[in-house]
Amino acid sequence: MAAPLRKVDEYSTNYSTNNRKGKFIFIIILVLLIGYSLINGLEINQHKKVREYLETRQQYFSASDSDFKELLSKVHQSKDISSLNSDIIQVKASLENHFQAFNDLKYPKNFEQLHKDTGEWFIKIVVVLDYLEIVSLKNSFQAEVFNQYIADVNNVLSKLKPSFVQGLQKSNIRYIVEPEGHITYWIKEDQYRQ
Repeated sequence: MAAPLRKVDEYSTNYSTNNRKGKFIFIIILVLLIGYSLINGLEINQHKKVREYLETRQQYFSASDSDFKELLSKVHQSKDISSLNSDIIQVKASLENHFQAFNDLKYPKNFEQLHKDTGEWFIKIVVVLDYLEIVSLKNSFQAEVFNQYIADVNNVLSKLKPSFVQGLQKSNIRYIVEPEGHITYWIKEDQYRQ
């Protein structure tokens, strides 16, 4: 009698080998997707913190800048600076409140220089307001001294945009500087303009 034919299940053998390879590839893909999702989630969270900081900073900066410019307009139009004493005191109080709130902000590490430069800008504005308050009481305005204080403010103001761009670059946030000088930046799928 001949020996029984041995049943060979080549599909089973091959399937088993392919199954291990398939499971391994599936696990690798799954790990990569989870890793990407985690990294993407962390990046979205970091970008969200950056956006919140920049929006809040901009609120304090814009309000203070607007009040200061309005006061400067009154100073340039006024023949008697002593008549502006109450306006000066009011703007100074408002600015000091904004400055305190700004100082309390927790800033993202990549925007440390922007935070420092903005703080310096606030300090220079307070110096101008202190000067205006003193001369409004004594009626002893000196244009050359005032112009030097304004030049100091403008000098610090000129550092803000490069500090802002530096923070965006360090944070790997896409941005463009538009021809009129505005900076448009994108935080993940959102677009913001400053």
